[in-house]
Amino acid sequence: MIITLTLNPAVDQTIWVDRLRPVTANRYQDSELDPAGKGVNVSRMVQRLGEPTVALGFLAGEIGLLVRKALDDEGVEHRFVQVPGQTRINVVVLELATGDQTGFFGPGPAVNRAQLAGLEEELLSRLE
Repeated sequence: MIITLTLNPAVDQTIWVDRLRPVTANRYQDSELDPAGKGVNVSRMVQRLGEPTVALGFLAGEIGLLVRKALDDEGVEHRFVQVPGQTRINVVVLELATGDQTGFFGPGPAVNRAQLAGLEEELLSRLE
């Protein structure tokens, strides 16, 4: 069993545009939403390779629900501690004309000592 720990998961939104034009409205051709965060990404890949994994960490709000649903749809086991606030959204704009990318990375929710202790308890219960 591979256990991953992601303290600040996210939903990554990737947007493809012909050309990014500052100070004006930009229309995009396509958009994709993916659960993200280093540990989440590792658990997703481990699951695809057919090995057992569980993703641990903190999730918050409606964006956190998107992460849970996406992992459920992929068959990735997860045990996140629910916290108040909102899981972060990261936006990456890929400019097709140049290949350049621009990223916007949001903050995650605040976590208190009791929530951290709950996650620690979940993690320790899984260690052999």
